[in-house]
Order: sequence, then C-alpha cells, then structure tokens
Amino acid sequence: MVALSMLYMPFDEIDLSVPYASPPLPTYFADLNKQIDMVEEDIQNNHAETVMVAHNPDERAITAQKVALIRAIEGGFQLGDTDDEIRTNVIKLAGSGVAYITVAHLFFRQVATDVPAVPFLADAVYDFICP
Repeated sequence: MVALSMLYMPFDEIDLSVPYASPPLPTYFADLNKQIDMVEEDIQNNHAETVMVAHNPDERAITAQKVALIRAIEGGFQLGDTDDEIRTNVIKLAGSGVAYITVAHLFFRQVATDVPAVPFLADAVYDFICP
C-alpha cells in the first residue's frame, strides 16, 4: 500500500509579511525541511511498525508489509527564488525521496501561474484579491 505525504506550508504561501505576488523567501525551504523532519520523526516514533517513509525506489515496503509513505510537495514557492537555489534544493529533495512537486499552487508567487482554486471564493473575487 502507498500513501502520499503532502508537504505544504500554507502560511509561507499566504505570507502576509510581503506584498502579494512577491518572490519566495529562502526561509520557506527551511520551513519545508522542518516539516519533512517532523513527519519522518513521527513515523519513526509512532508508526514504525506499520509505515515507512520511502526515500528511494529500492526500499521495499511491500516485503516489509508496511505502508510506503511517498513525499510530495504542494507548491513550487517552497523551492527558492533563483534558478541556482531551486536547482540545488530540488536535488536535495530528490535525494530525500520526494516523488513529485506541484509547481503552481493557490497563489501566484512568481514561480508558476495559477488559476482561481479557492473553493469559497468566486473567480471574480479571487481575481480582485489576487490580480
């Protein structure tokens, strides 16, 4: 069995300390890594008998009869601001077992364009708030 560990720092994406559509801050990647460590620690300390974090394709959760937890990231804004920073951070994440990254997410942060996707906001309201 496989489950995805959806890694996402909502208050970094919404970051009210910077103007709307500001580029990502370097602290977002550090926050993401803290979340990765927290999930890893929780699995090791509380669920090790039934779940394992899959760090690479060679780990065999099936033969261990455990759920394979695969890392996935929601929002490319957490990867950095410059091409070099993003490249370096993606290499680190791949080495830690991140399987995929949703680049565009809920709010434009100069990484990828997005579309209105906040369920409780009409598209016109979203477009007004998030031009």
